[in-house]
Amino acid sequence: MEWLDRFRELGFAGRRFGVQSPFVAQLSGRLFDELSAPDSASVVVVESLAAEILVFALRARDHPRSGWMEKAQRMIESEFPSSLSLGRIAAAVGIHPVHLARQFRAVHGCTVGDYIREVRVAFARRQLTATDAPIAKIALDSGFFDQSQLTKAFKRVTGRTPAAYRAERR
Repeated sequence: MEWLDRFRELGFAGRRFGVQSPFVAQLSGRLFDELSAPDSASVVVVESLAAEILVFALRARDHPRSGWMEKAQRMIESEFPSSLSLGRIAAAVGIHPVHLARQFRAVHGCTVGDYIREVRVAFARRQLTATDAPIAKIALDSGFFDQSQLTKAFKRVTGRTPAAYRAERR
């Protein structure tokens, strides 16, 4: 596989590395789903998902994070249920909102808003499999306004509704 050879050239051969990200969690969930129910396209899908995960790791490795970037990421990951805004996060880490937006996208490959949504959906996924809490409560605990907003975001990220996801994981 050519893409594996390319990643070996980039220094990923035989090395373990950790990437903590809601995007990697989402891609890993899709990879798990594909491996659990393979079909004629699974080989290509698995290769694509694995490549996406490795690209994310490569980007994370090649973009050393500043202290404020780490602080912004920690703030999002710990305060995701609250009402976060670009301005509030930028003020908390002491930089201009435009600079935060540009640098965040360069490092994470997504907007701050997309990252917040991914963190919220990742939390909801864990709650759907680990608890019997009503989906409406999980929506509120995840930082969404209501179950409808969770369902829309969840479907955008995972391709299925929260109820379908819960039923598949039980």
